[in-house]
Amino acid sequence: MKTASKLFGFIAIAAVTGFMMAACGDAPGPGPGDTNQTPVAGDYDFGNREQTDDNIAAVTVEPKLGKSTGPRTIFYEGTGGTVYAKSTNLPTAAGTYAVTFNVAAVAGWNAATGLFAGTLTITAGDVSGDPESDIGISFEWPSGDISLQKSTDGSDITFTVQGSGYTGFRWFLDDYEQYSETTDSITLNMNNMGAGNHSVTVFASRGGTILSGELKFKIVK
Repeated sequence: MKTASKLFGFIAIAAVTGFMMAACGDAPGPGPGDTNQTPVAGDYDFGNREQTDDNIAAVTVEPKLGKSTGPRTIFYEGTGGTVYAKSTNLPTAAGTYAVTFNVAAVAGWNAATGLFAGTLTITAGDVSGDPESDIGISFEWPSGDISLQKSTDGSDITFTVQGSGYTGFRWFLDDYEQYSETTDSITLNMNNMGAGNHSVTVFASRGGTILSGELKFKIVK
């Protein structure tokens, strides 16, 4: 009986001691492997945030030494007047784009979402036209609610609407309507245009609202 009584008293003292240690903050914390870290934007190096629209590459997000190597998903969203809905698709039109990324969980590291990687700035580059006809062309910054992408093939220039959900396209060259299209692009030939300043404007509907976009360019012959 004495042995049982002593054992009971020891258990009671141990329980009270443990309670007091916990109350005073002296209880042992979790072991080294019990707590994951959470990535932050400063854990990563970023690249390809300044580009021209004739040579586009994805923004790079690389972990610094000792930081989470979890897979990253990168998002782009128009900012500063650039219209581009948040997407994992790399934009190609001149403009500014906020870049964010998510990091998946890996051993020792939690997942993280919405980390800011800075701003992708795409500027309009000079594009040579058809060398046989000695035509050159340069583009200005696009404007309007619709973002236009351009590409060249010899003396042909193709203008394409960026984004989805648009209908009822109407294309204008220098304020003169070319033709109405159900497609989101138009191709023009520089040989059929005079030297000097020009502009292509598109009108289209999205969600019941008529929107427009314009891209100005200059032809040198």
